[in-house]
Amino acid sequence: MQIVPEPQSNSRISYDPVLLALKLRADDMQHAADFSLQMGRLFYRSRLCSLARSS
Repeated sequence: MQIVPEPQSNSRISYDPVLLALKLRADDMQHAADFSLQMGRLFYRSRLCSLARSS
């Protein structure tokens, strides 16, 4: 994984391990939330389709 420092910011701040970890963690949480939302939608849609088919 590659860490790209944000432009025009103090390099000491961008590479602060705690801030970096928090930022990465927040990004991961966001991805996880998006992913579970998409999976939920897919599941719901397939569930509706199978219900419609069986009736």
